[in-house]
Amino acid sequence: MRLFIAFLFLLSFIFLGLTPTSGQDSLRTVELKQVIIREGRAIKPKISLSAGNSLDQALESNGAVQLQRKGVFGADPVINGLSGHRISMSLDGIRVFGACADRMDPMTNYLGMASIAGMEVMEGMGSALEGNNIGGHINFSVFNLADLPRSWSGNVGLLAQSNGFGGAMNMALAYKGEHWGFRYTAEAQSADSYRSGGGERVDFSYYRKMNHHLALEKNMGNHHFRLNMLWDQAHDIGYPALPMDTGFSEAYIFWLTHHFVFSDNISVENKLYYSQIYHEMSDEERIDKLVDMDMPNWSRSSGGYSRWKYHQGRLATEVKGEYYQYYSFSEMKMYPEDFIASYMQTLPEVKRSVFALSAVLDYRLGLNYWLVLNGRGEFLVDELLDERGIAQWRVLGYDLSSPRNFEVYNANVRIGRRIGEASTIDFGLGFGKRASSLSELYAYYLFNTFDGYDYRGNPDLEGESAIQWQLNYQYQQGSHSVSLDVFSHYFFNFIMGEVDPALIRMTPEANGVKAFGDKQAAIISGLNFQYIYEKDSWNFSLPIHYQLGQRANGEPLPLMLPLSVRPKIQKQMQNLSFEMEYEAALRQFRISKSFGEQSTKAYHLVHLGLQWEKANWKIKGQIQNVMDQAYRTHLDWGGILRPGRNFVLGLSYGF
Repeated sequence: MRLFIAFLFLLSFIFLGLTPTSGQDSLRTVELKQVIIREGRAIKPKISLSAGNSLDQALESNGAVQLQRKGVFGADPVINGLSGHRISMSLDGIRVFGACADRMDPMTNYLGMASIAGMEVMEGMGSALEGNNIGGHINFSVFNLADLPRSWSGNVGLLAQSNGFGGAMNMALAYKGEHWGFRYTAEAQSADSYRSGGGERVDFSYYRKMNHHLALEKNMGNHHFRLNMLWDQAHDIGYPALPMDTGFSEAYIFWLTHHFVFSDNISVENKLYYSQIYHEMSDEERIDKLVDMDMPNWSRSSGGYSRWKYHQGRLATEVKGEYYQYYSFSEMKMYPEDFIASYMQTLPEVKRSVFALSAVLDYRLGLNYWLVLNGRGEFLVDELLDERGIAQWRVLGYDLSSPRNFEVYNANVRIGRRIGEASTIDFGLGFGKRASSLSELYAYYLFNTFDGYDYRGNPDLEGESAIQWQLNYQYQQGSHSVSLDVFSHYFFNFIMGEVDPALIRMTPEANGVKAFGDKQAAIISGLNFQYIYEKDSWNFSLPIHYQLGQRANGEPLPLMLPLSVRPKIQKQMQNLSFEMEYEAALRQFRISKSFGEQSTKAYHLVHLGLQWEKANWKIKGQIQNVMDQAYRTHLDWGGILRPGRNFVLGLSYGF
């Protein structure tokens, strides 16, 4: 690994030493003049740490995204009721996979706020270019030097919060020359355990993290190169909803981008990437445990793609060829007081290789109609690499010594129409199949604290198939705009844990063993509504969300969001701005008893914010959960309450 890192840094110096073949200027943007043809909504939130915001808040600012929490750190995004392996995420278009087989470390754990410029959320099967995702995709983009002023620029930010005595520091330094440039960011975050509404301490909700990111760019005529290197390290990450915490985690991520413009109509983007993640679960700080336990996890991914864009008149199209592979391995070591230490692979050492081809076509049928077609096909190969893991599955009657092949696909069509000058409506219909995840196939007795069962994979799973429709209406006239999304997913074989009475539990406190099964159908429907009013210095927004999920046997699906609203009003006064936000959700009484769910009470919250900005300085203060309410959302694990009243103060200086 050290040799690989040394090679990349050597490459960066060679990279900077290249001379341009043309006298054309600098690090400009070399995008085709074309319409956006990918489904989804793109947002560029204000995500500066010094402004008192977080990546979580930026995610939740998109109406289709909610967060599922097991602690204050490492929230798992949810898109329209779908999460986990039913959605995917990428960093600047590259694949990064968390190491933990129990999803304690989604990709967002390893991102730094100072380096993220924005995100794009793609709902449902309209994200074929990014993967066979039934639920959708989120891509986090990094800063592009083309957006920065010439010469030197940078900023420094500080943040402090009262609840948990947390703090953060970040800095960015960039240089943009005639033909090359760089941007370096560094940040550190830490917090102790917070208190919920009413002052009750939530133990094991602390965290410590630092992140470094370096981007180097070089322009050579119509060729544009960008090399990114990211290093993230965290320790003492508490998860109050789980029996273990993250003792230590570390990620190295490298990617090289080449962009070439053939003509005004054709361009290509090529990427190569590599990532390596280590994540160690530990119960060292826990007192109420039956046995000492460690669970180290490893993940590596590498790959590349070539993405071609073409635009001519009313037609725009993209074609993407992609190959990547990722390796994952998790083990468990137990140290009983009076017995010999025991060992088990909770996810046997496995490598998955993926070959994919995808395409999107956008055709404008005159001024008032449009048609968007997209599709993707994938061929996957799984290989178990360690004889010990293979032997574990032989005990259960499975021979996994040979490579296993899978094929998955999806297709989506959308047709839209402009109605008059102010309204548009479009309808989308898609059918797809996703491959079962490595955990769903090969996990070996992972304890789930939510329902209290040990979970094992099922190598017989054939993947999950679904059909989806979505209707979108938008209206914009003067200062008013309205958006309404209505959607539904029908799953022919919804993958979920089913009790297997023939198996014996491994965890002493477990209720039994569940194996992943795909024999039942399920349906998830919902709506996202948003009204926005903008006039002069006033801004008002009113988002409303609702989801409903049910299995074929009539039981509600778990982790479905009840009716929730989050109106916000903002006022700009020269150098001063003010905002007030109200957040509320109804009681959720439709619960999955087989998943161990409990009903969630309704809650009402108020948040206040004030920001002063002048010249290069910015100061922002927030009061979150002003009324110090004790609450949790229905997506949160284990009945753990979210933070109570919190005072946040941020200061930043930029040049």
